[in-house]
Amino acid sequence: MKKRFFKNPVWYCYLVLTLNLMFFMMWGIYMAGFVEGWYNMGSWFLNYDTLMSFFSVQVNIMTIVWLIFVVLCFDKEPRGLTSEGFKKTMMNWNLIVFIIFWAGIIFELKDSNTKLLDEYTISQIVCTVMTHFICTLALFFIFIFTTGHKKESYITWYKEKDIYFSLLYPFLYLFYVYIRGLIYLKDGEHIWPYPFMEFEKDSLWLGTSVGGYMTLVVVVFVIWIVTQHILLIAVNNLVFYIRGKTKVWIAKYKKKSPKEELVSQKSNSKTT
Repeated sequence: MKKRFFKNPVWYCYLVLTLNLMFFMMWGIYMAGFVEGWYNMGSWFLNYDTLMSFFSVQVNIMTIVWLIFVVLCFDKEPRGLTSEGFKKTMMNWNLIVFIIFWAGIIFELKDSNTKLLDEYTISQIVCTVMTHFICTLALFFIFIFTTGHKKESYITWYKEKDIYFSLLYPFLYLFYVYIRGLIYLKDGEHIWPYPFMEFEKDSLWLGTSVGGYMTLVVVVFVIWIVTQHILLIAVNNLVFYIRGKTKVWIAKYKKKSPKEELVSQKSNSKTT
């Protein structure tokens, strides 16, 4: 029988992670939009809009909503937002956040002309590290300890709806970035959330066709997301294998009680 949520340490892990992520997200929104103006001191609304335009921030917010459902429905049968499939979807998006952000940090730190840490406030550094590093790592560790209940196929994964959920949001985000950028261009502003998503003819990283470049970005993200999905299946199957081996080891070396030993000896004597 499944433990009640208040007796299960995993529930407390989810709860602590949810509260931490909520706190640092709200603190970040408050500091960026009302106090420090992380992105543009000339416009408080632009600070808020810039913060909310980042893929990482949107994923953080969706992760908080998902975690709230997980915490509240912990004792219920996993389905919908709390299903194993949607858990992989959330992990996929968070891995993108983790990789893109820290790849950007490394790239910026390698550039001797960029003093990244000098441009960040203390609260910005703390919020960023917590929401993009600590909480993401914690989520991945929880995933390792809560997955692996059944073996998944490396061949029929495309028949499962969770992979299409994983692909849907990044595609919608790309559309959102493009429309938002066009609206700012109407006001003569060149505002894009990421350098590789500056969908202007003179700012493209490759080629001169905006449509062609956007298609290339879509292809790259499809390959990236599918690869991560298969890696998450591999993690699940590895944990499933370890769980199976552990159960066999426990069953093999578990000591019998005196009563069980006596019954075993009697049955052996009868057979002889």
